[in-house]
Amino acid sequence: MPQAAANRLHVVLDLQSGRARFPDQVRDLAPLLARPHVSVALDPEWRVTSGRPGGGRIGTVDASEVDETIQIVDDMVRQGGLPPKMPIIHQFTPSMITNKQAISGTPNVQVVIHMDGFGSLGLKRGSYARVMADLPAGALTGRKNFYDEDRPTPTALQTVDNAPRPIFISYQ
Repeated sequence: MPQAAANRLHVVLDLQSGRARFPDQVRDLAPLLARPHVSVALDPEWRVTSGRPGGGRIGTVDASEVDETIQIVDDMVRQGGLPPKMPIIHQFTPSMITNKQAISGTPNVQVVIHMDGFGSLGLKRGSYARVMADLPAGALTGRKNFYDEDRPTPTALQTVDNAPRPIFISYQ
């Protein structure tokens, strides 16, 4: 982690929590999140209440748990005198985030809704449009491209040619 800071790199801790709650995981990671160059991503795909994640099951998280997590991050920022944080919330199906409209960022915590589905360009455009259709107020837009699962991997121009235009783009 010191090497990331020394090289001016931003680190995102991507939480694929299984049955653990995101707020509990964020509290456990507080020493890392106390660093100015570290943010967090929440991946509801792997957030299940029973059984094992994966295997065709797509997990879910409610906006209340996301907001609880956001408040914990906001407290860390205020108490630690940190620069604002940018939690990234992954989504590729509507059921992954219940009550999504209720998610609210703070002046210290700017929420990014990040479409992370994979597939053909047409499939990704449709998923992106569905995910962005009900953005919470003030949320930023994000999109993920996959090197090995998208057929083909979208170009930079294909990636930004969406409405609304993604503000945060990641490649995996």
